[in-house]
Amino acid sequence: MIPKSNGCVGELLIPPGATLKETLETINMTQASFAVRTGLSEQYISKIVNGEAPITHDTAIKFETVLSIPASFWLNFEAIYREKKSRLEYEKRLEKEAEKVNATLYNKMSSLGWVKPARDLREKAKNLLSFLGFSSFDQIEEGLSTCYRVSGKKTADPIALASMLRKAELEAEAIETKPYSETKLKKVLPQIRNMTNQEPENFIDEIIELCRECGVALVFLPHLPKTFMHGATRWINSKKVIVVVTLRLKTIDQFWFSLFHEFKHVLSHKIKYTFISTGSNSQEEKEADIFATNYLIPIDEYRVFCSRHNFSFSSIHQFACSINIEPTIVIGRLQHDNYVSYNSVLNKRKLKYDWN
Repeated sequence: MIPKSNGCVGELLIPPGATLKETLETINMTQASFAVRTGLSEQYISKIVNGEAPITHDTAIKFETVLSIPASFWLNFEAIYREKKSRLEYEKRLEKEAEKVNATLYNKMSSLGWVKPARDLREKAKNLLSFLGFSSFDQIEEGLSTCYRVSGKKTADPIALASMLRKAELEAEAIETKPYSETKLKKVLPQIRNMTNQEPENFIDEIIELCRECGVALVFLPHLPKTFMHGATRWINSKKVIVVVTLRLKTIDQFWFSLFHEFKHVLSHKIKYTFISTGSNSQEEKEADIFATNYLIPIDEYRVFCSRHNFSFSSIHQFACSINIEPTIVIGRLQHDNYVSYNSVLNKRKLKYDWN
């Protein structure tokens, strides 16, 4: 006769060994006798009865031979028991994981539709880990391997950064790119640069399509709290690369600088980067900064303009028109190079994108 127990009575978890013990008692067979009949040690039978040792395929077949209860019953029972036991242990671990959940971060991600709404911290932890594809938040920092351009004065939250990366990966999966071509990318960069005077609704889709043809999955994401991230670049394989640009500061100069900064990583830095939470002074980052700076504003023209020492908005506007660039980008460059103060009236002439 096959026992009816499935390993769980109400909320009580019952190991297969308990059913084995009941079965032996029903047929008046001692564990010692059963051990002899199965060719297993009495100690091993005792461990199975107490749930300390699993029922293996070999053991289940021996049980079937002696008790006439199919091996499949014991194996299914064992599988259900082990899964339920693991889930109970997982629920306990979630208590500790929940302590690491930033409610503000989660609520922001929920409002963006990245994760499901949740009130309980354990549920938030479970949803967030599932979204990230990690079994524990402790593994997040070790698992990050992307090149960042991050604000250098603040410490970024690894979970927030990982969340942005994960969202970028999910978005990029939906972008079917052509095989990566460095030649094609270099060819379209001037075309992309010429879009700085346009409104986002007129250039976003076009830039994404141009990049797609070059093997670049370009993703634009809203900024999450405590990431301080402008952009990231990650190679999926030799044929596809993800470039993500966040809309952190919203100013036009920051947006275009970040975009071309990442393009330099695509063109020259085909390696995986170690996560850096507070910015980097690496050679690769410096090269990307120089490339973005001089590609947007050619260095020779810029030096001639600065030599005149006329930094009125009218002069800046005229210079920007002559090189076909948005004036805000010129103001940002002048501020960075200390020709113009961030507190000057020119700062009010810098335009921002309204991404909302």
